[in-house]
Amino acid sequence: MNAVMRAAATVSSQATFENVTAPYSRPEAMTSALTPADARARLRALAPQVREALVLTRRGRVLAGPRALAPAAKDLLRATRAPAVEAVTGGGVVFAARSRRHAAVVVARRGALPGPVLFGLRRVLQGLEAAQE
Repeated sequence: MNAVMRAAATVSSQATFENVTAPYSRPEAMTSALTPADARARLRALAPQVREALVLTRRGRVLAGPRALAPAAKDLLRATRAPAVEAVTGGGVVFAARSRRHAAVVVARRGALPGPVLFGLRRVLQGLEAAQE
């Protein structure tokens, strides 16, 4: 009888936990479409270590962000065919990702976690792609 009571309590507490925390544990839905300026703002908010972000067309035309970063960003994207890249430099880390129509580059201080930043880059690119459809 004691085991049945404990099992019932566990099931009940798990149901309560799921109902109470569900709104907080679901990923925030991204808007279906992003402008380049919105995309840049989201990229800059990915991590406290992010110093700058740049949004480009697939061919390298700057859509949002400092144009001074464009030549280095283009070189990095041309150096690899990978859909996403992380490059460690003497001053920090550069993350870049590309989609069918866009590319995005994030410059960060050391300590930025690659997984969340690259995931965020891909999500932002999805939002930009949705704006084109």
